[in-house]
Amino acid sequence: MIGPFQFAVGALGAGTGITAVFTAIRTKRAESWPTVEAQVVHAPPQSMWQNMRRLSRWNFESDYCLEWHVDGQTYRRQLDNDRELKVAGMPVWVDPPRQAPQVVSYNPNDPGSVVLAAEHGSWKIYGLICLGCFVALTMSLFV
Repeated sequence: MIGPFQFAVGALGAGTGITAVFTAIRTKRAESWPTVEAQVVHAPPQSMWQNMRRLSRWNFESDYCLEWHVDGQTYRRQLDNDRELKVAGMPVWVDPPRQAPQVVSYNPNDPGSVVLAAEHGSWKIYGLICLGCFVALTMSLFV
């Protein structure tokens, strides 16, 4: 009989496996997409409250986005800042992202959809998590 642990590990493995497949397909498709250089810029405030927080000394939100131009149109994507320290889910220290330009592959049918160069191998991480979950699930069923 499958217990709650086995169910949770199996669900996590299935979820990451599906994510790995879709990410691999998307990044493989992106290899044939045109590329453009994108800049890291300050994101415009999305609301009055966000604008007020930005002026505060204790602004710990990511105020940066990736901006690129295709056919005279400007596109933006919010950056996930991996250079921050959180305690109990609350950011206590944030280092601004690197300002170096990045090359992105954009979908010619939807230039707002991009794949960063760093995302091209991310499906492998999902695949390893999936494999680890199924190994753990298999071992737990025979113990």
